[in-house]
Amino acid sequence: MICINYEARPIKTELLAEIAPILGQYCQDMREKDISGIIKQVRGNEKSIFIYNNEYPNIEVNIESKILKVKGFPIKFKKGDNVNEIVEQKIKNDI
Repeated sequence: MICINYEARPIKTELLAEIAPILGQYCQDMREKDISGIIKQVRGNEKSIFIYNNEYPNIEVNIESKILKVKGFPIKFKKGDNVNEIVEQKIKNDI
């Protein structure tokens, strides 16, 4: 039987929905407003629960919540990374 942290599952889904399009357009001179624009295209008017830092060639993602308790943040991604694999490795489902 697999124990699932029910906070982790939706966090993974939300992160994957945002990080894939960001990395698809990621470049060295990408600014915070560029990242925000991509997120707005994906989420509409909903605010992201993640904070993104461009540390080229990595983009670092942290969670912006004092309530949600999800291990594995911050996470660094690079263009071309397998985001599904990284998210599964970093954000654990164990309680």
